[in-house]
Amino acid sequence: MAERLCVKCGLPESEHCVFETREIPEGCVCYDDGWDTTKPIPPVCNIFIPQAEQPGVCDTCEHNFECHKQQEGSKGRDQDI
Repeated sequence: MAERLCVKCGLPESEHCVFETREIPEGCVCYDDGWDTTKPIPPVCNIFIPQAEQPGVCDTCEHNFECHKQQEGSKGRDQDI
């Protein structure tokens, strides 16, 4: 079986790739793929304020509405998204 190649650089994984975990904030149910990999994922804020361009994403913390529903005592706006 051929060794797997790195999807970023094309070299064999054994030559340099090390799996690094990311800390997921409490209440976050977003998919990790959408976040900038160079920065930590921000915590979920207390009030969901929809973005104008993407109503399902919070303008303050950039988490989706589902993350805010997971926050205990969250004051997310009631609306169908």
